[in-house]
Amino acid sequence: MPSLHKLLVLATATVGAFAASDCTDDITIDSVNPTFDCDTIDAKVTVSPSLSGSLQIDGPKVFKKDFIVSNTSNLLSISSSSLQTIGGEFRVEDAGLLSSIQLQKLTKINKLTFQRLGQLNDLKFSASGVEQASSVEITDTFLSDISGLNLATVDTLSINNNKRLTMFNSNLVNITTVLVLTNNGNDMQVNLTELETAQEIQVSNIKSLDTPALKTIRNSLRFETNPNLETYEAGNLTSVGTSKNGGSVSFINNAKLTNVSFPLLTTISGDLTIVNNTKINEIDGFPQLKSVENMLLGGEFEDAKLPKLDDVKGTINVKSTSNLTDVCKFFNGLKGKVVQGKVNCQGGLDKETANDQHGLNKTSGKNGDSGAGSVTFSTAAIFLGLIAGAAQLL
Repeated sequence: MPSLHKLLVLATATVGAFAASDCTDDITIDSVNPTFDCDTIDAKVTVSPSLSGSLQIDGPKVFKKDFIVSNTSNLLSISSSSLQTIGGEFRVEDAGLLSSIQLQKLTKINKLTFQRLGQLNDLKFSASGVEQASSVEITDTFLSDISGLNLATVDTLSINNNKRLTMFNSNLVNITTVLVLTNNGNDMQVNLTELETAQEIQVSNIKSLDTPALKTIRNSLRFETNPNLETYEAGNLTSVGTSKNGGSVSFINNAKLTNVSFPLLTTISGDLTIVNNTKINEIDGFPQLKSVENMLLGGEFEDAKLPKLDDVKGTINVKSTSNLTDVCKFFNGLKGKVVQGKVNCQGGLDKETANDQHGLNKTSGKNGDSGAGSVTFSTAAIFLGLIAGAAQLL
């Protein structure tokens, strides 16, 4: 007959208890109401894929390593009234029935990853929100609100394919690696009113991006395929890229875009690309731009003005369906003086040629000068690879 002690041990194990000696050994949670004897768990915590129902974690304040929830097809919710810090990655993925995550005390995460959570519609952190995280990825969820992220600085922030998410307001000041916002809800509005510096920003399928405090982009600023974006202004941005690593500004395939404005921008260390934005009639939003590596302007615009331009290390390609006699006269006048490479400028082109993302080869335009030889824009492949590059971050 089993002793009373053995019976007590067996009874405790069935509700998922973890003794103090287990707080440095990896833990698999197989009960919806696990109990812990430690405030700090210095081990990886994994939720068993077979766990069903609503997981409630009470007791621990710190998970020093990863907290992983993966392939839990019958898990409905995750909640905790005690957990404040996750020192590793908090990864939740492939949990098809998971609808709610409520971690009421959580303020610090090293890395947050939510992927393929088609029912997740409720996300709550502490009253002040998650204030520290080095990396955040939220992809393929049912979330309409991620206001619980209250970050001032982040390395990587990637928010993609969340079809109910139509608004993102953030107090971010600094993005040290990349911000990627692609294919979320229709007409997504993004307000980054405190953002001052960013390494790289890539946006697709947004209606608006507000960055009034942005001063420096250390790599690139890319707008590609935003069907409802009408305007963008970076009123305080002075430089894009670095002399060592380059950097670019690109607006490609934005059907309703009528105007871009960079009133203080003086330097683009890489390329300026504005192409296939068919509602832009005049490119005049760079009044102080002095230096750029290469330039590709293509579309249906009638005029392009860059009055302060005095250093182009590579090639200028300008093409439009409109008559560009005066525009081409200006750019051709920069040959051998401002432009170290070739100048290729033509108007009167067909729409397909004028809006193509490549540079200007020999064409049959009605005015301008195509330059000698056959020249393509040197970085077109970079921009064509934007979506592939973003996908690698996911």
